[in-house]
Amino acid sequence: MTPIQNYGQNQAKRLLYDLMFGSAQPRAGQDWADDVWGLSPTLGESAAIALEVLDKLIETCSAAQLQALLQDLHNAYPEMIQDLGSAQEWQSLGQGSRPERN
Repeated sequence: MTPIQNYGQNQAKRLLYDLMFGSAQPRAGQDWADDVWGLSPTLGESAAIALEVLDKLIETCSAAQLQALLQDLHNAYPEMIQDLGSAQEWQSLGQGSRPERN
């Protein structure tokens, strides 16, 4: 399995999207925001902003910061992660060493 240290932003985004939106597909976040908008335009606007913030954070975080975040999430939500399509990739997180945070 590929250690998370070698993962780029796209791979980290795919894992985070799978965890948060139930799909690693690039449109998963937008589909979620659209679904929330359908329930409530006010909440939909907040969902769209949250998605934009998530994407910007992924773009600006260093590889070490993304690795630390993914490892923290892996440790916090093991039962949820084991049911994801990306579960095998998430499992590789537990096999790497944890970097120091920046």
